[in-house]
Amino acid sequence: MRAFDLALRGRVATRAPTPHGCAFRFSEPAFWDLNFVYVERPAAATAELVADADAALAGLAHRMLIVDEPADVTRLAADLARAGWTIERHVAMVAGAVPADRTPRQAAREVPAPDIVLPRRAATREDGFDEATLAAIEVADLVVGRAMSERAFASTAPDGTIASMAKLYTDGAIGQIEDVQTRHAYRGRGHAQAVVLAALEASRRAGHDLTFLWADEDDWPRELYRRLGFAVLGRRWRFRRAVAVSR
Repeated sequence: MRAFDLALRGRVATRAPTPHGCAFRFSEPAFWDLNFVYVERPAAATAELVADADAALAGLAHRMLIVDEPADVTRLAADLARAGWTIERHVAMVAGAVPADRTPRQAAREVPAPDIVLPRRAATREDGFDEATLAAIEVADLVVGRAMSERAFASTAPDGTIASMAKLYTDGAIGQIEDVQTRHAYRGRGHAQAVVLAALEASRRAGHDLTFLWADEDDWPRELYRRLGFAVLGRRWRFRRAVAVSR
């Protein structure tokens, strides 16, 4: 929740209680990562939690519920899966005292944040997102970047192409590595390792109390982060579905 709390300090969002949690809503963009209901009472009936999302996110083309473990979400996940919701499990991973793998295979450097906008768009397109989603992601990036301290890191291929990129957000005390992406043609060559280690080193040099990142529990980057010395501290479930919007 830290990035959203920081963004709220920048007065770009509203936060309002719901019967079973708290709703975060950004006026622009209408992007799912920035508009959701954080569920504080996951034992409530599934229909009641869905009603929370319907009320809080009315007018948007999606509904999203976020639940932190150790809450038991077995029943909720089963109910929402049957109803066609997308289910994602994420892990919060915290950097250890010393990276387990300290020798990057590629070089990485800090770059101005605008330098990675187009490479990030290209990498996101390669991941299968449509143009409307790409545009929403870019606006979301601007919103979050303006609300807190943001630094960018890149690893470049021999032909000069930015092959991989990452961001480091901070409130001055905690560093969050985010948006680690690698162009498909350059995967498996150590570029992601390089940008993560560069961001981690920058976080340490800035004196942050800890550095963390989020990873998909069921995807391969989690293993990369483990090799770099990140350990799982907690878990989070995200439930999302598209809805029709009345015109």
